[in-house]
Amino acid sequence: MLIDFHARTLVAFRNLPHQWEYIGTKSALGATLDRLYHEISRRQEALEGAYEQNPEQFDHRTVLSR
Repeated sequence: MLIDFHARTLVAFRNLPHQWEYIGTKSALGATLDRLYHEISRRQEALEGAYEQNPEQFDHRTVLSR
C-alpha cells in the first residue's frame, strides 16, 4: 500500500505487481483502511480456525498461502 496524497511522488510505483493499493487522495484512505482491516480479520479467522481443527499439526504457512 502506498499513501501518496501530498506531493504524489510515488505515482510511478502504483502499478507494481506486489503493490496492493495506491492511495492518491485523503478521501480514498478510509475505504482502503476498511478493506485492509477486513483482510486482516479474514486471515486471523482462518488461522484460528485451522489451529482449532488440529493444534498438533498446525502450520501457519499452509493457511496463509491459501
